[in-house]
Amino acid sequence: KLVPLGGFYSAPGFLTEYLHLFLATDLAESPLAPDPDEFVEIVRIPVDELKAMIECGEVQDAKTIAGVVMALGTGADQR
Repeated sequence: KLVPLGGFYSAPGFLTEYLHLFLATDLAESPLAPDPDEFVEIVRIPVDELKAMIECGEVQDAKTIAGVVMALGTGADQR
């Protein structure tokens, strides 16, 4: 299930790129064979720990921070 969270311009005044954010719920693990040069590791992080990582600067990616803030506004941290 995809829940629209909204969106934002990545660099207003410079680019017209608009990013749409969605919260994915009701997920099921379904591993696929990676490409030979692809290395992906799934890491589950509790919401409180993720918030702390953002606050201390460990997470600095603006898209990730915006997505977390918008998702928490939906009550996602209560799940």
